[in-house]
Amino acid sequence: MKQIIQHYYNGYRFSPASELVYNPMMTLYLLEKLIHSGKLPDDFTDSNIRVDYNQIAFLFGNNFKKRDEVIETLSRDKAIQFSSKINITFDMRDYKEGRHIVEGLLFSGILTYSDKRFLLKIPNLVTYERALSYFERIKDFEIEKKDYSKWMVEYLTTGNVEFLVQGFFTEVVQQFPGDFFANVNESFYHGLLFHLIYNNTPKDLYEVLPEYNLPNGQANLIVYSYPKSSGAKGHGRVPSPKATASGERLSDAPYRLHDLFEIKRVPKSATDKELNAMFDQGKQQLQSYLKGEYKTWRGVVVCFRGNKDYRIEIL
Repeated sequence: MKQIIQHYYNGYRFSPASELVYNPMMTLYLLEKLIHSGKLPDDFTDSNIRVDYNQIAFLFGNNFKKRDEVIETLSRDKAIQFSSKINITFDMRDYKEGRHIVEGLLFSGILTYSDKRFLLKIPNLVTYERALSYFERIKDFEIEKKDYSKWMVEYLTTGNVEFLVQGFFTEVVQQFPGDFFANVNESFYHGLLFHLIYNNTPKDLYEVLPEYNLPNGQANLIVYSYPKSSGAKGHGRVPSPKATASGERLSDAPYRLHDLFEIKRVPKSATDKELNAMFDQGKQQLQSYLKGEYKTWRGVVVCFRGNKDYRIEIL
C-alpha cells in the first residue's frame, strides 16, 4: 500500500532540503475508498482538494509566449528549471504579465521542489493528470463530454489499438477546427490521449503512465495490465520493480496489455513525404525502445497530420 500511495500521491517538498510530506487528505481519501469497496478507486483525485481552474488560469496572465513555454515544458518533462529567488509577495501587474507563472504553480501545489537544485517538478501522477486538465482548458484543448466507452472497452478487452486510435482521432481530434492545428505541437496529442485513457481505465487492472523513461529513451505513453499472479505470462513483462512504484498488484484484466506508444505530428498542410518522414522517425525511436525487458512489448507508432489523417503501425 505504501508503494501505491507513493506512486499516485508522491510527496511534496516545501524547501529544497526538506523531507517529503504527503497530502493527508489525498492519502485518507484513498484509504477510505479502499476500506469501503475493497479495491482501488477509479478516480484517485478527491474533488474537495482540487484548485479552482480560474485560480490556475490567473497565474498565466496575458503573456502567451511564456504561458506556452511553461505548459509545453511541464507537459513533456513534468519538471521545469527555475533558478530565480522564490518571491513571496507579488505585484498584480506582474501576474497579468505572466512574470510569476512558475512561482504561482509552486504555491498552488502543481509544482514542488525536487531533489535536484534549480529544478521544480510535478510531484506525482495525480497532480500531473490534474495539471494537464488545467493546461488543456487554458489552451482551449477542452473536449466535449462524450461517452468514449465503445473504443476504450474494445481496447481494454481485445487489445484493438487501431480502433482506439481511430476513435481518438474521429471523436476527439477532429472536433477541433482545421486552423487550430497550424501551430499545435505533439504535447496536444500526448496529453489528450493520456488524459482519456487514464480517466477511463480501472486503476486496479491497468497502469497508464505518461512520458515514461526507458533505458533507450522516453516513451510518450505506456499502458499495461497487472499480472494475474507473480508467475503469470502475458505477451510482455511489466516494468522492473524499480520502475513499477505500484508494487505487486495482481489483477484479472480481460486482456494482457503491454503497449508502448510513440506519437508524432506534422502540420495539416504537410505533404505525404513529410508525413512519412516523421512517421519513420517515430518508428525508429520506438524500435530502439523495444529491447531488453521491453522486447516482447507491443509498440504503437502514430503520426497525426493535423486533423486531416494519420498513419499507424503496430510493431
